Amino acid sequence: MHRFLRPLSAAVFALPMLCATFASPARAETALGDVSGNWAGASGQGFVFRAVLTDEGGQARLRIWQGMDAASLQGEAQLDVAPVVYRDNIVAGDKQGLELAVGQDASTLKIVTDSDDEQYRFQETVSVQFLDFQFTVVAYDVIVTDFTDPAQSYACSVDLRANSRVVNGVAESLPPRGFEEDNLSSWGPDAALSKGLCPAPG
Repeated sequence: MHRFLRPLSAAVFALPMLCATFASPARAETALGDVSGNWAGASGQGFVFRAVLTDEGGQARLRIWQGMDAASLQGEAQLDVAPVVYRDNIVAGDKQGLELAVGQDASTLKIVTDSDDEQYRFQETVSVQFLDFQFTVVAYDVIVTDFTDPAQSYACSVDLRANSRVVNGVAESLPPRGFEEDNLSSWGPDAALSKGLCPAPG
């Protein structure tokens, strides 16, 4: 079971956790994703950046370098977050990495996880843009599919810019919150639940 499910209803999601990992002390870092782009999208009017996702000791570590040109994408990263999302139960055949959606005026960096076992499929996407000089989470999506009892499946899609969410097909507004609360540097694997963006199923 994915670790995201631990804070959810124990009666609904009672399943031993998978323990396999890619990383070990002998192989401290495994590359998961490496993308480059311009935060202003196809217009090319923003900072260029490079994002790298790695597995380090069973944790998903995200680093982002940015600057005015490609030559500046070296040295110390402007963002270094570990863990940024859950990693320690990802097994061979599952997917975790980075994707880049490029629009005319903005690029969106996506941290994507897709894993399953005999009972559940866990799909998660954390979407990030560079807004007002901050690496900002602009959207969060999670789908938990219960193969044995589809009625217990769960979906939560959050638009953090519109401050709204759709939970199991029901649209809701979110309470106002400060812009800095969506900073990726303070996100982490439990953020959707701990920040009240996605509720635990009843």
